Amino acid sequence: MDSRTGFFGFIFSDNPNHFKAAYESLDSRPYQIFDLLLKEGRFTNFFTRIEVYGSNLATLLSQFPRFQQDDYSTLLLREMIRAFTLSLLAERLDDIRSRSAVARIVLSVVKLSDPRGTLGQFGVRLGALPGILRILIAEGHIKELAQTHKRCFEDLISEPQARE
Repeated sequence: MDSRTGFFGFIFSDNPNHFKAAYESLDSRPYQIFDLLLKEGRFTNFFTRIEVYGSNLATLLSQFPRFQQDDYSTLLLREMIRAFTLSLLAERLDDIRSRSAVARIVLSVVKLSDPRGTLGQFGVRLGALPGILRILIAEGHIKELAQTHKRCFEDLISEPQARE
């Protein structure tokens, strides 16, 4: 596969296109998403321009429902993306642009997978990261999720952990 149309070519582009090729690249090697955090060169590059590259990642993740089929490979990819996002939430984000980009990634991941389960997993981290949570609320993303996944929020609020 041409590296310009693969996952990293898509993420590190100023004009990303080739959604399907980027998805297929990530689907065939899902572990490569962790290279954004684990490989020093990619980590530095990603966080230097997170407002662009984080936005590209969020855009790619928001396209997944168009390409995915429910099979073991897809479920594994979703889990890896969720684990990556939890790791991303552990990073120090000092400016509003970084937090906004991560908020878009979080939103895309929540929409991509089971919102109730994902919000439950992210809830503890988001509670610890009020800046990202404020962005999700201020930009209307929480309200949008509440409308599109109403039952999910009702279930979360009624759970015993919600009282904590």
